[in-house]
Order: sequence, then C-alpha cells, then structure tokens
Amino acid sequence: MLNVVLIGAGNLGFNLYREFYKNEKINLIQWYNKTLDIIKFAEKNTSIIDDLKNLNHADIYIVCVKDDSIKKIIKKINFEGLIVHTSGCRSIKEVNSKKRRGVFYPVQTFNKTREVSFKNVPICIEAESKKDLYTLKKLSNYLKAKTYIIDSEQRKIIHLAAVFVNNFSNHLYTVAKEMLASKKITFEIFHSIIKETTNKVFEIGPEKSQTGPAKRGDNKTIEEHKEILRNKEYKDLYLIITRLIEKKYE
Repeated sequence: MLNVVLIGAGNLGFNLYREFYKNEKINLIQWYNKTLDIIKFAEKNTSIIDDLKNLNHADIYIVCVKDDSIKKIIKKINFEGLIVHTSGCRSIKEVNSKKRRGVFYPVQTFNKTREVSFKNVPICIEAESKKDLYTLKKLSNYLKAKTYIIDSEQRKIIHLAAVFVNNFSNHLYTVAKEMLASKKITFEIFHSIIKETTNKVFEIGPEKSQTGPAKRGDNKTIEEHKEILRNKEYKDLYLIITRLIEKKYE
C-alpha cells in the first residue's frame, strides 16, 4: 500500500481524491488546500489541512497546484518522501534537486463537477531513480491507467499538442454554439457530427479524416462563409485554419 498526501484542490486534485480514497491499495493520509472549506466534505475520509507545517510523513506527495505555485509549495515540504508535480509544461527541476523528485502527469481533461475514471488514462511519469520510477509506476497501475515514461522535454510537446486537441477544439465548439444560438438553433444538432469526427480520428487518423471546403478546394463556399462571418476575429480564425488545411492538402 502506498501512503499518499495530496496537495491542491483544483480540477485534477478533486479527481485524484475521488480515485484515491476508494482505492484499497492507496492510503490517502492527508489532503491539503489553502482554503479548508473547499475540501471540508472529505474530512470523514482523510485528514484535511490548510497549513503545510502540519504535513505528515508519506511515500508520495502529489502537488496539484497551478504551475506558478509549484516551487513555492514544494519548498515547504521537508520530508524524505517522493515529491511529484502534475504539470505538463513544467520540468522535473521545479522540485529542488536535494529532494526525491518526479512528475505524475495525466493526459486528460478534468472538471470538479464531472467524475472521470483513470482507467486507461495515459499517465506520463518521470523520476531520477529506478526506485522512484517504480513507485510511480505502481501508483499508476493501482489506478489502472496506462503508464508512459516521458522526460520533461517530451512532456512539454505532449502538453502543447493537448492544448490544440482539447482546449482549442473546445473553444471552437463554443464559437459554433454562439453562431447557432444567434439563429435560435440548438447545439444538439452537432452532437452526431462531433461524435463521428472523433470516431474517425481514432479509426483512420486525423489526416485521412479531414473533409470540408478547404480540403476540397471549394473556393465559392469559402467566399460565402467569409461574407456570413461578421465577427472579425472569427473571420480571421476561419481564414487561418482554412489556409492551413489548403496548404496541408495542396
């Protein structure tokens, strides 16, 4: 059994808590957050604290805070356990070299209000010793996740690409929803096409899945779309992506 301290109560922190407290192989001995009220609900399942001076000894300290706060938080952890952060963009060097350090980065999108299973979720791990790498593998296996040994430079590329795949695509859904709403059309009309687009990407790959006027070279339709688009920023975005697709398939 692994003794774990969880630090932070953001989207990932909440989802790790849900997984840890119900997992028989993981002993969540403590959960820290600077605002105790946010994690008050968990006090019947684990010790909750709002002062890092009250941290307990653990096998692993998992730091789930915003990137700019990682170093500040880790400086206050004065135990011999393995300290890992969960950032996709920050190096393992965010943790002081005098400490046992690592990274435990799930490649997934999380939300506090939506419970996400970690089963088969890719988790990128990094550590400086075989012993610590084994510990992180064990933690990942306990979650039934898919483990990838990834260094800090590789992880930065994964995180950047994930912004395109997840964050940017989601914003495009928001833009599309606004367009539909302007004509009193429900976003539900796009549920089927979104699902099929995703399924095709998995089955035949994104390059072979591309369709649309830019792929076909349908310039008349592109010009009509430009006329319809009144929002300059949306029109600029449309043209940038259109040109990228045209160049890719010319």
